[in-house]
Formats: sequence, C-alpha cells, structure tokens
Amino acid sequence: MTWNYRVVKKRYEDTELVFFGIHEVYYDEEGKPNLVTQEPIDVSGESVEDLLDIYETMKEAFRKPVLLYEDFCEESNEQ
Repeated sequence: MTWNYRVVKKRYEDTELVFFGIHEVYYDEEGKPNLVTQEPIDVSGESVEDLLDIYETMKEAFRKPVLLYEDFCEESNEQ
C-alpha cells in the first residue's frame, strides 16, 4: 500500500464550516485513494532536518488536486 500527503477539504456536519488540511492518503493496488487520516498531520521530528524533509514531501500535496474528506467517508459506509 502506498501513501502520500494530500490537501483534503473537510466540511463539518450541520455547519457551513470548511477546513483544509494536509492528510496522509493511502492508495489501493490500482492507485486509487481509498483511506485518509481522520485528522490533519501534525509536523514534528527529531531534528530540524527531519522537519525540512517532511516539509519538502508535503509541498508535493499542493501540486495535486484537493481531495474531499466526505468521499472517503462514503466509501467506508458502503463496505
């Protein structure tokens, strides 16, 4: 199973609140996103260099389309 960081748009039920966050997204064998972390990723590391490596990896998320959190919720409800 592969994964990467992606920007995910999340709308909170019964409100107009919308938030964007960077989440870990996991892909199935066909390369389709099928799992997402419930909460955005908190960036921490053992060194400043670790943080820089994570930051560089996260920057790639902004070059890909924004994913909708609700799309993952619907899939898990179908199973």
